Amino acid sequence: MLHYMTSDNGWTREDIQSWIRVKVSQVVETDTDVISITVPLIAIGLEAAELRELISDLSDWSGTDLSTAQIDGSYTIEETAMVVKNLL
Repeated sequence: MLHYMTSDNGWTREDIQSWIRVKVSQVVETDTDVISITVPLIAIGLEAAELRELISDLSDWSGTDLSTAQIDGSYTIEETAMVVKNLL
């Protein structure tokens, strides 16, 4: 089960990466262990609509205001987590 972030800002970049990996693995229907944090999201297999949904879910989960203008398919999970962490 994925938990939503609270106002406690103690989450690390690795926590955020883990959350994204789980969500991406669910979308592309593969094991989390094969999802690399250094591969662009589109190369992992996310389509544009799936990327928009991921960004929306990530925005809700993290309590940040994200958009595909800030994070696009060429971003890796590692880069995406860095953007989120910087917004917290």
